[in-house]
Amino acid sequence: MAKNYGHLTETNEFYLYNRGKVFYGVEGLDAKNKEVYAIISENGKKISIYSKNKVIDQLKARQLVQQERNPKKITKLALGMYHNKPVWEVTYYNQNNKLCYDLLSLKDGHVMQSIQNI
Repeated sequence: MAKNYGHLTETNEFYLYNRGKVFYGVEGLDAKNKEVYAIISENGKKISIYSKNKVIDQLKARQLVQQERNPKKITKLALGMYHNKPVWEVTYYNQNNKLCYDLLSLKDGHVMQSIQNI
């Protein structure tokens, strides 16, 4: 779907996001050879494309959580949509070995939702 409808010519990473709704995230190259992220709804009817140089990337999302939360271990990063806004979902274990989730805005990295100590 990312290649056919999102016009990606190459894909490098795949992400699965499931927070009430399922989204598929893909990192790759578009027809102009620019790095992009595609976020695709589960039914494939909505595809949003974001230029990688205009948003925070996976490494930056990881660094933000590392700096702010000091997790024991980050277990997963996924691209998705939260209230119709693109996000990085970062799953990690805190210093007390409790599972936590942070949703970071794809656009600027601010925390949109945090669930701690599950």
